[in-house]
Amino acid sequence: MNNYRKLLRVAFLGGSSNSAVGRAHVTALRLLPYFHLVGGLFSRNEVENKKTLYDFNLPLSPTLKSIDDFIGWVSKEQIDLVVLLTPTDQHFTHLLLLSNLGIPVISEKALATSNQQAQEIVDRYKQSNCKNFVMYNYTSYPMVREMRAILNNWGKGCLKFVKLEMPQDSFIKVGNDGKFLLPQEWRRKDYAIPTITLDLGVHLHSLTSFLFEQELEVEGAFVRESSLGKVSGVIDDVSISTFLQSGVPVDFWYSKVALGYKNGLKISVFGERESLSWLQERPDQLLVSDSCGKLTIIRRGDFGLLEANAERYSRFKGGHPTGFIEAMSNYYEDIALNLLSLSTESFLSDRNLFTFQDAQIGLGFFEKSRLVVRS
Repeated sequence: MNNYRKLLRVAFLGGSSNSAVGRAHVTALRLLPYFHLVGGLFSRNEVENKKTLYDFNLPLSPTLKSIDDFIGWVSKEQIDLVVLLTPTDQHFTHLLLLSNLGIPVISEKALATSNQQAQEIVDRYKQSNCKNFVMYNYTSYPMVREMRAILNNWGKGCLKFVKLEMPQDSFIKVGNDGKFLLPQEWRRKDYAIPTITLDLGVHLHSLTSFLFEQELEVEGAFVRESSLGKVSGVIDDVSISTFLQSGVPVDFWYSKVALGYKNGLKISVFGERESLSWLQERPDQLLVSDSCGKLTIIRRGDFGLLEANAERYSRFKGGHPTGFIEAMSNYYEDIALNLLSLSTESFLSDRNLFTFQDAQIGLGFFEKSRLVVRS
């Protein structure tokens, strides 16, 4: 009897070895016993594409030169899943092309550059009946999932206030030579939704949706957008104040001009009887304060946790922190289990995963709530 499970054959569109995300996705996939990266069109640059095949150890993969080559190759091969890792401003065109393949697609965030584009993508994938996912791997840190499990035990009305932050410094920091390193060209443009929101804001929205299973109110939202850094005319600092559908206040702050921050993602949840706080730079710790103000640190590996000690999150024992790549791998495992279930219903109802429809809701919020006051 053959006890081996079928490996899901994966093709990448984008994600070369010198890209921002390519190596991360390859590493996350290879942590799991579900996937086999077959090949892909990693770059439009032929030299870079060949180099990536070598870097990712894919010697038997064909060297593709165009999107048409890629579509034709995927159609002939028995590919089970395409991962889209091209820049955000190319997603709309690429996702419409991929919808014709009839197989599941994972898209890196953001899904598109406008709500209108996102809605068209959602409509196309409903017609094709293909499973689809957007990569929001911050939701897959074990202690973020522990936070959700704790919040599920809070009584109705206990939640009082939520604050999420994601400060970075890439649009203002200079090197040792005093020179500013320009970001990629596509990051130096704004669209119907500012690129910083497509890059950072969508993560805060997905985390809010993941933790509370409520959408954010557009009416009454206040958005402040500023251009403070070294990329002229581009929004690089945003604050948003709004409410969950239950009326609980929510504040977002995300920035690319916050000197000293590489990725200061922080989630703070304040309730009637306790508060919870998680900082990505200390990923295996959750800070809990009770109604007397006593602060307790809960760590992955501690006894009595509700979620974070599950075997799938324990690649190594507590005290050896899980990280960004492992969170991405956790998300990929959720996708693999979903695809292998062969259930369309579970694809739509899986609380750990985000579909194109979920991403469209987030983009719709950001676009509709832009009551801009620029400083």
